Amino acid sequence: MASMCRRLRVGACLVFACLVTPAGRCIAADDVPVATEAVASGGQESRPQAKPAGSVLRADDFRRAFRGVWAPPSGGWKDGFTGSYATHEQARDGRTVYLKGHQSQPMRYAVLVPPEPVKTRDCKSVPRAELVEWREIPAPPNVTDRSGIHQYGLLDTDKGLFVTFKAFYAVGGEDFPSQGMVDPAGAMCGLYRLASPAGKCDHNRVAGYMCRPPRGIDADYLVGLCGTPGSRASSAGPSLFAVRFDPTLEAGKAQAATPILSYVPGQGQMRDWDNITSVRGAAWIEAGDKGAVVFSGMRSVGHVWYGKPEATAADGTTYVDRHRSSKGYHAEGYAQGLWVYDPADVRDAFHGKRRPEEVQPVEWIDLKDLGLTLDDAPVDGWVTASFRDGRLIVGVQHGLTEGAGARLPLMLEFHLAK
Repeated sequence: MASMCRRLRVGACLVFACLVTPAGRCIAADDVPVATEAVASGGQESRPQAKPAGSVLRADDFRRAFRGVWAPPSGGWKDGFTGSYATHEQARDGRTVYLKGHQSQPMRYAVLVPPEPVKTRDCKSVPRAELVEWREIPAPPNVTDRSGIHQYGLLDTDKGLFVTFKAFYAVGGEDFPSQGMVDPAGAMCGLYRLASPAGKCDHNRVAGYMCRPPRGIDADYLVGLCGTPGSRASSAGPSLFAVRFDPTLEAGKAQAATPILSYVPGQGQMRDWDNITSVRGAAWIEAGDKGAVVFSGMRSVGHVWYGKPEATAADGTTYVDRHRSSKGYHAEGYAQGLWVYDPADVRDAFHGKRRPEEVQPVEWIDLKDLGLTLDDAPVDGWVTASFRDGRLIVGVQHGLTEGAGARLPLMLEFHLAK
């Protein structure tokens, strides 16, 4: 078949855990060397080497690997990053980073040159990236109305730039096409659905974050989404599907997918999952003799309820959500961080040795446990992730406040051994 391709306000300061010397000087507690800081400077696509089951990266490893923060340049909602969900990708050249702007602009992304990240307790010292250009994503041939879609995933590969789109209010039973690729010539292939005889993979589970697979998993990319909390099409944990992308398929058809993680309400869920919890990023990391599959996101702290932001339980206890004011799901508090999975467990699920709903994380790492807190930033915003050639970038939506209430994403960098 023929192809269908055609600075900042001081209140938003970043604070790091530190030790105070007798002389009163503050020393970052995580200021220790890491085995390797190098990041590849371009060339051919590389994937982490497959390794036998071994040590899993833990909080101390990420704390040692933390290199600092940076932020995008200033700008409004149309030609800047106010309201950005922090959706990003590290480009193949090893130098630039793609970053989405406001979600009302789903068909474009910015090319940035990040500065050297800085560990700083002074938000005025957060360095800014250089804006190279804005790039347009070609319109998919089977999407006529772009006003109701959000662009959630970006993945830059030798084969092309893979993207995911999600219809914003699509929470019912219909499965919308969500997967696409911009080929090297600049033409859009897709959008496509995903299909698997071994597991449900509707758009509420696959129209989101993307990451590179390791060697040993035959796929062009891994993709997932945590679903829409409270909807009948929701998931009960972060999903992950392996996709071998065929650009010659007719748009609207289904690409074959292999379920790796897929949690179904009432049948199996991730430990501690609830209707507050969400995942917005994923990365498969191999770093020396250690590894991890991480999902970045937000979770509840304390009591969870549905309704108004203030509720009184049957025992007379009153709970107040001080971060969300609309009717919906609420919690006493919120936390942002990483769920860590053992790569050996995830590989077993891919190869059919474990069911997709059986695999459980081995650790939750709060961003505060990594030695940093984001003062005055919303604690219920998106947390995204990308990993390439030893560098992990975690984006925090609204992590930095800049005048008149404008909030920009804050990017955290970790350099891990290759």
